[in-house]
Amino acid sequence: MSLSKVVKDRLSEINMTQSELSKRLGVTRQHVWNSLERWENGHTPTVKTIKKWAKVLDIDYLNLISNL
Repeated sequence: MSLSKVVKDRLSEINMTQSELSKRLGVTRQHVWNSLERWENGHTPTVKTIKKWAKVLDIDYLNLISNL
């Protein structure tokens, strides 16, 4: 499963929108959307980014890393 799919599934599980995620990350909604698109296309985020997203999504960052 791709990283973007894991993030999207988690957003659905916790009833969080991409807009809410962007607010909690301190970025624009467009940034969130672009990140998910890049990850779908094979780009790899930094560990710092993965940890930040994992914290907001209340998920173990190793779970996200295992999907790279």
